[in-house]
Amino acid sequence: MLYPLSQRRAHFNRNKARIEKVVLHHRREKVALSDAAAVAIQGATRTMILRLDGVYNAALDTAEVQEAPPPATPPRPAPTTRPASVSPATSIVTPPTAKRTVQRVLSRSEMAVQALGPRHGMAVIAVEDAVGPVESYPSRQNYDVQTLIRSKALDYNGRFVLLTWLVAEGCSPVLVVELMLAAGSLKNQAAFDHVLSMLHAISQNKFKYKAYCRLTRSWEQARPAIGTGSYWAEAIGKMKSARNYAPRS
Repeated sequence: MLYPLSQRRAHFNRNKARIEKVVLHHRREKVALSDAAAVAIQGATRTMILRLDGVYNAALDTAEVQEAPPPATPPRPAPTTRPASVSPATSIVTPPTAKRTVQRVLSRSEMAVQALGPRHGMAVIAVEDAVGPVESYPSRQNYDVQTLIRSKALDYNGRFVLLTWLVAEGCSPVLVVELMLAAGSLKNQAAFDHVLSMLHAISQNKFKYKAYCRLTRSWEQARPAIGTGSYWAEAIGKMKSARNYAPRS
């Protein structure tokens, strides 16, 4: 049997009101339980704090009763007697003053002399003054100027690379010749003749070659020798006047 719509709606509203009342009742009970739990926790905490305070105060009272008496005053040391010859203002023992040794740093020329010897080291320093530090020279395969300038024996390629690169970088040929002679890198007459032939050809701008340029990091055609005057003749003269040089008959 179906009830009219108005009766069903009234029945639904009554059930809804009853359910909302029950839910509200449960919520109130939950809030009441939460408040009761909070009050119980606060009470238990307060009781525990009071109990701990009592235990702490009892421990302090026990410690004060068992505290040891203060130590006795130590006896004063006997006065020290000074010798009659020493005045009160003069200290009897003076600690020795330790001298700090400072290690001296060697200069670049001193390090070069230690590593290469007096003549060779000073010749390298003279070349560095003209061209720059050795560390900036090319260090490539078959073109290792850094090693060649320290070498005590130069082969054909070493003589060519060392002379042509230094001259192309603006170094005086006199310094290059002095470097080779100081290092003793020209071991035979063929080595002297090879360097002399290159000096003659470069001084007359008849020697065309490429040199490695540090600025552009590329191989460039060497510029003609700047001036063909006295310093080229001086370099050739130094080569010919060397002790190991034997002129051709």
